[in-house]
Amino acid sequence: MPTAEPHDIRAVLFDFDGTLSLLREGWPTIMTDMMVERLRTGDDTPASLEALAVRVEELIMRLNGKPAIHQMIAFNGLMAERGLPTDHPEALLDEYHRRLLTVVEGRIATIADGSATPADWAVPGTHALLQSLRDAGVSLWLASGSLLEHVRREAELLDVARFFPDRLFAPSDATPDFSKRGVIERLLAEEGIDGERLAGIGDGTVETQEVGRTGGFAIGVASQPRGVAGEHPDKRRRLLEAGATVVIADYLKLGRLMEWLGGDGSDAGPPLE
Repeated sequence: MPTAEPHDIRAVLFDFDGTLSLLREGWPTIMTDMMVERLRTGDDTPASLEALAVRVEELIMRLNGKPAIHQMIAFNGLMAERGLPTDHPEALLDEYHRRLLTVVEGRIATIADGSATPADWAVPGTHALLQSLRDAGVSLWLASGSLLEHVRREAELLDVARFFPDRLFAPSDATPDFSKRGVIERLLAEEGIDGERLAGIGDGTVETQEVGRTGGFAIGVASQPRGVAGEHPDKRRRLLEAGATVVIADYLKLGRLMEWLGGDGSDAGPPLE
């Protein structure tokens, strides 16, 4: 884990998917596959399709953290560029959600039938971190680009909604109006703090850039799929390019995290290297 100076953090803004929840792990692949299917033409070769998939994934991850409707709007630009008919962004979003939720519902079923626990589908150390921050008097906020109804349901299933009783924000419909910048501005105003007292914890470029814009402490989470240890190299690269102060894989080194955020870490587990 990289080193960082301690900060007197009074509020933490969390992303959800890939930051707290692993229920939607793999969503970029699902979105990429859907888009590449629609972008294919009879002139494509295996090499050109591979290059196209790389370009689509870069587009998707550049907008990671914004409501998914933004990715659908940008995708229409690629369709037009290739001389293909565009579609309504809302229709594209519905198709993406249908594919994604098929996977998510299977994972939710493992919690319902007892073959997995909420912690199994959360980034390792999530519950201990949230509890430690709340015990330290830090204000906890959550902002997600996924639809509000899905975030609320999945947060309840993972037993993390209780940490954000009235500070869970996400778009309520497919319009592109929701922004994490708006949530951050509301947070700073309601908490009466400046950016130096704010930490952002997320796996997307958008929240990382927006927290950095305020002068806040941006912790990037390069989480891996469930059961895989270490940092995801592509996520790490993107987060550092977006301005993350530090990048971590998960929250298992809780003592060090609490030290960074301004706690002494004394109740957060054994000493860290």
